Amino acid sequence: MTISVAAWLRGCGLARSDARGLARHVLGVSDAWLLAHDDEIVPSAQISDLNQFAERRKMGEPLAYLIGQREFYGRMFRCTQATLTPRPETELLIDLVLSMRASHTNAPLRILDLGTGTGCIGITLACERPAWGVTIADVSTAALEIAAGNVQKSAPKVRCVLSDWFSAFEGETFDVIVSNPPYVAHEDPHLDGDGLRFEPRIALTDGADGLSVYRHFAKSAHHFLRAGGLLAVEHGYDQAAQTTAMFTRAPWTHVTTHQDLAGQPRVLTAQLADD
Repeated sequence: MTISVAAWLRGCGLARSDARGLARHVLGVSDAWLLAHDDEIVPSAQISDLNQFAERRKMGEPLAYLIGQREFYGRMFRCTQATLTPRPETELLIDLVLSMRASHTNAPLRILDLGTGTGCIGITLACERPAWGVTIADVSTAALEIAAGNVQKSAPKVRCVLSDWFSAFEGETFDVIVSNPPYVAHEDPHLDGDGLRFEPRIALTDGADGLSVYRHFAKSAHHFLRAGGLLAVEHGYDQAAQTTAMFTRAPWTHVTTHQDLAGQPRVLTAQLADD
């Protein structure tokens, strides 16, 4: 069977962005090539590959796993089923840290990214602010291997540490702690929905009400922050009130909820009181 690029894109049954993403990956071409060569005949072997990928995508497997990478803050990060796929809404964490520490652009701040997954948050901060010393950590050895590969590609000075939250950092302090922790409640039906069922459960849910990591941070994170240090954590769209309440006591100050581009409460920031 012979078929053109345009005919496959039209007939594969996928959303346009997914279809073009698979075509770029399988054919090894750019968007510009797809536009300029839409009448090009695709070899039968590649048609077979495209159709297999398309069927997997229709079953809900995230495009990022099919092609092995996902863009985040303008950079590509390798990802596998050992890691969450980077989400656009998580870019808000980057924007907030950069803006809230804008006066420290060239200062040697120490940054800790906990539950790093692909490493996209910590690595992006290291790329945006080369003077900062960034450490990324995860409890999953499989995830940390992926993150380490992304470090070597984009920000080789980033330190990778195997750690169950703060367990490996006794005696260390940081200027900024950032995290996108597991915050989905274990009984949430979305866990078995499109896409999420392919992602690592440990990175999605705490196995309880989705709030246990925030309780841990509220009680313990200040031990690992310098005076005036910043904590920035992503949370679920419906968790703003609960997470804020955990931080409305000393030593935390300036507790604020920030909305993502969709207008949903998405990130909590809190600062450690100055000495």
